[in-house]
Amino acid sequence: EVCLVMQDPIRVVRESFASSLNDLVKYFQSRALVKHAAKYAAAFSLAGADPSKENKGKVVKYLLRFFWDGTKIKNHYLNRGGKAASRGEQSNSNNRNCDALYSPEYVLVYAVHLLAHHPDFPTKEGLEE
Repeated sequence: EVCLVMQDPIRVVRESFASSLNDLVKYFQSRALVKHAAKYAAAFSLAGADPSKENKGKVVKYLLRFFWDGTKIKNHYLNRGGKAASRGEQSNSNNRNCDALYSPEYVLVYAVHLLAHHPDFPTKEGLEE
C-alpha cells in the first residue's frame, strides 16, 4: 500500500516519494540486493498514470537508470562467473543462477503483482456485476 503514494493527488508528494524511492533503489543496487531493488522499482510503474508530465519524465529517468545499472550488475556477475570457469575454478551457485535474478526485467514480476493488487483493478465479483 505504500506504493500507492506514487498516485497521491498532491504533485509534491508524488515527486518527493519518487525521489526517495529512487534513492532506496540505488541503495539496494549498490549493495547488489537486486530482489529488493526490483521490488521497489516496480512502484515506478504506477507513475504511468501521473497527470504531471514533468513527474512522469523524472520517473522514466529513474526507471531507465534502474535498468541500466541492473544490466551493469548482471554483466559484472556473469563475467565474474565466466572468468572463474575459464581458470578451472568452480563458480558458486549465485554466479551460475544469477541470470534471471540480476536481469533488470525481474522488476516485471513485482510490477504485475503490484498492478494485480491495485485497488482500481477489477475483482471477479466486480466483473460479474
